[in-house]
Amino acid sequence: MRELLAVVAIVLCVHPLAALRAGEKLEILHDIAIRHVANRERIVTWKGNVEVLDSYVRPNETQTTACEVAYALNRPDDLYRWTFRQLKMTRIVDGKTETDVHLYQVGGVRTKEGVTRLDAFDREKKNDPQSLGIHAADYFHPGPGSLDFDPMYFFQEGSRTVEACFQQFYEMSERPHPGRTTTLEGTRVIYRSDFNSVNQFTVDLAQGANLVESLFKESDQNGELAMETKINTSYSMISGIWVPSKVVFASRRPKAGTSFTRTFNWVSQTLNTELEDTEFNLATIGARDGDLVSDNRSGIGLTIKDGGLVPAATVPFHVAVPESRFVRWIVILGTSFVVFAGIGILFYQKRRRMSH
Repeated sequence: MRELLAVVAIVLCVHPLAALRAGEKLEILHDIAIRHVANRERIVTWKGNVEVLDSYVRPNETQTTACEVAYALNRPDDLYRWTFRQLKMTRIVDGKTETDVHLYQVGGVRTKEGVTRLDAFDREKKNDPQSLGIHAADYFHPGPGSLDFDPMYFFQEGSRTVEACFQQFYEMSERPHPGRTTTLEGTRVIYRSDFNSVNQFTVDLAQGANLVESLFKESDQNGELAMETKINTSYSMISGIWVPSKVVFASRRPKAGTSFTRTFNWVSQTLNTELEDTEFNLATIGARDGDLVSDNRSGIGLTIKDGGLVPAATVPFHVAVPESRFVRWIVILGTSFVVFAGIGILFYQKRRRMSH
């Protein structure tokens, strides 16, 4: 009931939106930043399983992939673990269907000190030692097309937090411009920046002041749509917190005839329950005794014994090249994914340059 009353109060405060005058700041934008943080920061621990479905289309080729993610997060202790497994891929080229099952698994355990990753692309060699790498803590790049998965990423807008975005919108609102508009539809606040490109963000006050849609559109010099990227998110309230239950990332280039869609469906999730230390053991990401570990921070070779890391002078050290494992994944999925990677890079570069 208190949550409902809070929403009603904010909606009533938004009524004067149309009467915004020069020199005034639009308080609803500041309220969104505050409410969003209040919801997100109630997350202490978070554990879940997610179904990930990909669809990539280009002329004469269609590719679909089914994956799954399991994760566990302990925010106070800064512990995080995830595994990203591909289960099946189907490719249709010039009408010919190819179905292949790739049992690769990518995952890691992240702490304050670093990220221990296992990129198991040859899981059919079950008896061979696997290779793991330990990297600096910032060697972790979650995103809509990445194999690095972090549920907290969905409380961001690209590389920025939602509150940072809306606080910026709030500061700019005292300088009204016809290219920037803020409208209210029920409990949803829509902020739109329409200059050379369109950036539009929709927040639902009734769902924790979270983003339910982000839209980016760019047209060519003739006014025809060159690229469109849209992210739609649905939320569920669990333990009194609004968290994502479904996210659909869709990007397309009409002229090129290419599109990419990735859908995240939460199969199960629990929040703010006690997590055992075993949730963050290396075994949870598929590591085994005898596996080889290269500490890329210090240049030390290690091995796994009794589930832990021990120095081993006989273990060869292999310097992990950033994204080298990802290149292998691109080979697995096909060269078509390279095109989508380019779309994603352009999308985020453009968005960063936008003043909103």
